[in-house]
Amino acid sequence: MKPQLARDAYFAPVPDGVYWLTNKGPVTLTGKTIAAWIDRLAPFLDGQRSLDDLVAHLPADRGAFVSDVVRTLHERGLVKDVATRGLPPDQVLAPHAAEVHFIDDFADTAVLRFVRYRNCPTVVIGAGRSLVACAAAGPRSGMDNVTVMVTDDCATDLDELRGVLGSSRSRRRGVERLVVGEPEPGRFEQMIAGATVVVHVSDRVSLARTRVLTRICHQSGTRLLQVVMTGAEAWIDPLPSMGRGDWDDARLRLSLPEQEDDTEPPTPDAAAVLADHVVHRVFQEVTGLADTDDVRPRLARFDLRTLRTTYHRVLPHPFAGSARPQTADEFRHNVNRLSRGPRLDEETFSRRAAELVDDRLGPFRAIGERDFAQLPLHVSEVTVADPVCLPGERRALIPVIAAGPDFAAARHRAAVRAFAVHGSLFVDPRRLLAAAGSEEPKGGGDPADPLVALTSGALRGRVWGTRLTDGEPCEVPVETVFPALRSAGATAGYDWAEAVTAGVAGRCLDLTVAELAGDRPPLSVVDIRYVLLDEIGQRYRQLLAVFDTPVVVYDATGSLGVPTFAFCLGAETVAYASAPRVTDALRDGLEQVLLACQARMHSQHAYAPPPVPQLPPRLRGDEPARQRPDTGLRNMVEALCSNGRIPVAVPLDHDPEMSQVMPYAVQVVLR
Repeated sequence: MKPQLARDAYFAPVPDGVYWLTNKGPVTLTGKTIAAWIDRLAPFLDGQRSLDDLVAHLPADRGAFVSDVVRTLHERGLVKDVATRGLPPDQVLAPHAAEVHFIDDFADTAVLRFVRYRNCPTVVIGAGRSLVACAAAGPRSGMDNVTVMVTDDCATDLDELRGVLGSSRSRRRGVERLVVGEPEPGRFEQMIAGATVVVHVSDRVSLARTRVLTRICHQSGTRLLQVVMTGAEAWIDPLPSMGRGDWDDARLRLSLPEQEDDTEPPTPDAAAVLADHVVHRVFQEVTGLADTDDVRPRLARFDLRTLRTTYHRVLPHPFAGSARPQTADEFRHNVNRLSRGPRLDEETFSRRAAELVDDRLGPFRAIGERDFAQLPLHVSEVTVADPVCLPGERRALIPVIAAGPDFAAARHRAAVRAFAVHGSLFVDPRRLLAAAGSEEPKGGGDPADPLVALTSGALRGRVWGTRLTDGEPCEVPVETVFPALRSAGATAGYDWAEAVTAGVAGRCLDLTVAELAGDRPPLSVVDIRYVLLDEIGQRYRQLLAVFDTPVVVYDATGSLGVPTFAFCLGAETVAYASAPRVTDALRDGLEQVLLACQARMHSQHAYAPPPVPQLPPRLRGDEPARQRPDTGLRNMVEALCSNGRIPVAVPLDHDPEMSQVMPYAVQVVLR
């Protein structure tokens, strides 16, 4: 062994040993004297001496100790054996010795890998300062087989570009290194397909060309890296080894228009730094150093003002692919699968939901507690991105807030509710069934125009739902399912039964509250001091006793027979609650009252319960309420049918990627 200290490994003594900083993370070696030994050994770990030479003149015990230390350093990646993977002298590697040494820090056969990069046929296509900067950075890093194709997307300084290409040290002759103007389609496709790597970078990129390049490179197996400018930032696509990401997915998650005319060109300095990022990604890909640990592709976002780079995972967007309506048999099979699906466990769900949080590309942009007071209830918020806003408009952010008795409960409830909100906002017009007497929609390609028509009411459609009376598929008008089309009430749960039960209970609550406007006798009073509650409900009762305002609860159960209660703080009605079980309805209502008190106490109205219809004074009776029996999903469905309404459950699954994490998001509508 000829040990050589890794060039990018740095060490410092610490109280219990020595601390190393490396490109693969920190390493700590413990021992009272280890720091002193390494400090003395480091100058001799230069690859010029064998391990036997290092210990030849040491006493046997110290020689054995030094050998053990060196072998430990080798095992931890802090020392390399240049006898097995040595490099030629820097004079031979010049002018790219630094690039070869960089490869050698991560992998064997560094010279062969660099030669592969040097000879790699590469096409750089685009326009503007960013193109010129990439054309300069490529040869500077060792690229020696580059063709630059200038498009007319924006102005390009051709004199500067020719100067850059003329000053590079390419030894190739007879190779067309500069093509001004996009060639005719056949030759263009031949040039792209014949390259090993294609870099598409422009100060103002044509998204139509990004799709053409994606198609050609996918068919030919060419590695493609695309850079898209959006305002004051540039998005850099991942290459295949880093995860195949389509810019259309990112654009749709960002909700950007097809073309941004107000994009300013980058400054020369910003263009140069951006080019270094782009070329380094190509360098990693071709030399085999790309990180392949991430399951999902990550886009790099380069801020053209601050020069800061952040990385963002991109989730495939349904609109980037094709879609069609399900048949009745396909829908029936899907509902059967959901109804028999396993119950989600909170820990796994929480971990997978957290992977969907990204401040730029995520369906969920953030999850946290803001500056909300966390006593007596914990309050969490998930910020949901509007997934299908109208083309050309910036996406709105929708706060979804939930409370719970502890931190975990509040977080989990907010996440579950966020999936329901996202599902209720995501309508894919290509998956709709044609309305009666209409030829549209028919499924197919671009959903943008049908979505605009659908939202404006110019296009009608239907979706499949399952009747809860017999489980059979039926068609439901789309505007009754998605809130943006004048509906509300989506729910989600850890299994299908939980989600559907919550949705049906919510519809029963709406009907029961509506009955209060009719001719009903005064409601009886629930003595909250003595009523039977579960453990959490008892805690809420004790906490509410601290507040001066008296809490009065009325039994508002109506003709449906679903346990429903009205909760009043003094003269104000703050909440209604329905649930199959009496204890659940009482607990949920007391939680809303407690949340209202907390919001007022801290002047934080963002999480206060929404306003509800006020219980008329004539309905506020004083007779004590009798004990209500519990009910169930079947009884609620039968009660709705007796009332002339058929409940239908519609899975909110138009975003398949989200449905993989939370399959049990549902909208219950009444027909």
